[in-house]
Amino acid sequence: MLLSDSKIRELISSGVLTETRSENLGPVSYDLTTRAFHTRERQSFEKVTLSPGDSTYVSTVEVIKLPRDIAARVLLRNSRIRQGLSLDAPLYFPGHHTRVFFRVTNMSSDQITLSTSDGIAQLVFETVEGNIEHPYKGSFSDELDYRGLGGYKDIYANEI
Repeated sequence: MLLSDSKIRELISSGVLTETRSENLGPVSYDLTTRAFHTRERQSFEKVTLSPGDSTYVSTVEVIKLPRDIAARVLLRNSRIRQGLSLDAPLYFPGHHTRVFFRVTNMSSDQITLSTSDGIAQLVFETVEGNIEHPYKGSFSDELDYRGLGGYKDIYANEI
């Protein structure tokens, strides 16, 4: 079940979602604020131009610290879908503490320029039913700065 704006406001008040702006709160989502764009080589930029087929990683200003009964999903804003972007993001599990990260790809036939002042994605929160025996404690725990492949570099290096 998705959480409403009043429930998201409670999450903000209790420190589950930090570094927020009140005007970013929607009926069942929170509009994420872009902090930077990143390359696979871990370079950071405030502005990026994506040619058709190009991707960039995005870090947000906001940080999540999910309790045992909440998961979070990153969704692309409707206006960005219509523009030709697609988004890939993890499901953030209960127990995850991190800055929010995702990847956007230009699926259109035109160049798309993005800057940190542009809204791209939104965050929705969902309740988790039942007891979580093992909250998230993975390679990307406590990731506040973009780490690229994190602890998976040795596993995926030959595939890139």
